[in-house]
This record gives sequence, C-alpha cells and structure tokens, in this order.
Amino acid sequence: MLPVERRRPEREGIVVKATVKMTSAERGQNRDGCFLFGAVVDNEFQMVLDPYETRCNGDQTSAR
Repeated sequence: MLPVERRRPEREGIVVKATVKMTSAERGQNRDGCFLFGAVVDNEFQMVLDPYETRCNGDQTSAR
C-alpha cells in the first residue's frame, strides 16, 4: 500500500460588519442594528463553507 500524502489547502475567510439604521416615525424611535456575517471560502472547490451570522456585541438601541 502506498502512503497517501495529505495536504491542507489554505482557505480564506471573509467577515462583513453591517450596521442597519431603522427609523420609526410612529414610535418616535431611531435604532441601530449591528450584524456580523462571515464565511470560509474554499477556492479549490469554489465553495462557501461555514456561513456565520450574529449580532455585534454591545448592540445598543437609542430612542430619540
């Protein structure tokens, strides 16, 4: 049996931070929502792996 050489391909990742500003005239409120989106990109197989989303830490609401 021949030994199999395994290599670990390098993968790139991307993280995007999105801040969404929401305004409600009926409630008299302005709110900021912060979200993080991320994924690992496998260029060899042209696939997006492990998609991820969450709210930012310290997400605050401001009432005006």
